[in-house]
Amino acid sequence: MRKFEKEVNAQERNKLESHQQDKLRTLQGQIEHNREEMRGLMSKFTGPGRRFYEAMRQVSDQKLKDFGKRNVGEAGFFVEALTQNSSNREGYADQRNNWGKHQGRGK
Repeated sequence: MRKFEKEVNAQERNKLESHQQDKLRTLQGQIEHNREEMRGLMSKFTGPGRRFYEAMRQVSDQKLKDFGKRNVGEAGFFVEALTQNSSNREGYADQRNNWGKHQGRGK
């Protein structure tokens, strides 16, 4: 069963990575399109306006670079019947609903 959980998590991780790569390609295309438009408008910018645009372009480049390095994480799939048992339950949860007593375990 643990093998099954790992397989499902691997499949989901691949989906997440694929989605992230698609999103990154879309962002890169949109940024390039926006920058082409800005190049045409820059002739009307003053010196401070150009410096501000350049600073914001660098911030945007860094964000895009960081986005490409993000870890997509894990899907967190598990089979509840095998994972949720008395070994990982808080004692107060068992006291509140008498878990175990009605199953002959007597606490």
